[in-house]
Amino acid sequence: MDGRGGELLGLYEAVAEVFPGTAVVGEWRRLEKPAWFYVGQTNADCPTCGLALEGFRRPYVTSANVQYHYWALACLECRSVLAPTDLDTSLRKAVYDSSDLRPQSLPPAVE
Repeated sequence: MDGRGGELLGLYEAVAEVFPGTAVVGEWRRLEKPAWFYVGQTNADCPTCGLALEGFRRPYVTSANVQYHYWALACLECRSVLAPTDLDTSLRKAVYDSSDLRPQSLPPAVE
């Protein structure tokens, strides 16, 4: 997701840009890396409070030169960030398989 002025945003900044005044907390190092973008509300609910999770993605390129995306799921109620692996198997599959969450155009991959 491009931020204001064309800059690539870390997850915390991307959440605050999409949802002004919202701050979330997460523990992965990759959250601070640039190029996170919002993909919409997910089909998964927060395991703590039950609110629908907001989906963010970040492209990356593997050592085999294949592009994939990291996922981050933000709860606007708990102010937490979850990985899909924090969800049960059926919810994780719903997040990954949802065609509604595939963006029309992807930002360039970040290595």
